This record gives sequence, C-alpha cells and structure tokens, in this order.
Amino acid sequence: MQPDLDNITAADLREDERLSALYLEAMRRKFWPNTTTAVLDFWSFAEKALHEDKRGTPGKLFYALVKAKNTKFVTDAMEQRAMRRMTSGDRQELVDRAGVLNGIPAPTSEETQYSLFGDKPKIGYQHGVMMQCFLP
Repeated sequence: MQPDLDNITAADLREDERLSALYLEAMRRKFWPNTTTAVLDFWSFAEKALHEDKRGTPGKLFYALVKAKNTKFVTDAMEQRAMRRMTSGDRQELVDRAGVLNGIPAPTSEETQYSLFGDKPKIGYQHGVMMQCFLP
C-alpha cells in the first residue's frame, strides 16, 4: 500500500507499519529529517493527533503538527507512548532503511568518530558520578 501524506487516516497513525511507510514517504519527499530523534518526534506527533483530535480528523492534525515541526506541545506521556511503540532499535532500523531508500547509507560509529575527532578518536569512558560532581 502506497502511503498518502495528503489523506492520512487514523488507521495510518495507529499501525506502526503504515506510520513507517508515511515516514519513509516524508523522507522520500525530503519533507522530514532522518534521525532517530526525528523518528521519535514523528511517532509522538501521531500519538498527539490520536489522543487530542476533537473533530474526528486525526490525520489532518498530524499533518499540521509534522508541517510545523514544533514539539513543544508534545507531553511526556505522549513521548513515552511513542517510545513504547517504536523502540530505539526500531528507530535506528527505520533511519537506516530511509537512508538506503534515499541513497544515503547511515554512517557507522567509527565513521562518526573520525568525522568528529579526526584520525585518532579519543573517546573514553567517564563515570557518571565524576561528571555530576566535577562538571559545571
């Protein structure tokens, strides 16, 4: 089934596969960024549209939220529901899938380290207590 960003239904927002297809279509149109955070925002907007729509048109509310790209009205509860629906592994898998469809493979962690830190990445472990006590 080909997703239709112009006629989004409540069923599209409830079913993860259909919502994934909408995300991929938004990526194909270069309408939405391709990061794991963006996937979570996309799902959070779906949760908001499903739970706060008062006119029986959650698809239109969802489309407006996605177009505005403003997450300040997404509550923690909505984000938690979105996180339960789309786990971090699933989000990364969708980002990888979207990148492949658009011809942009996701960088490996080693490539990311080299791009950030040069030829010799110096990423080490710092204990959380040390960071809380000694960083401003």
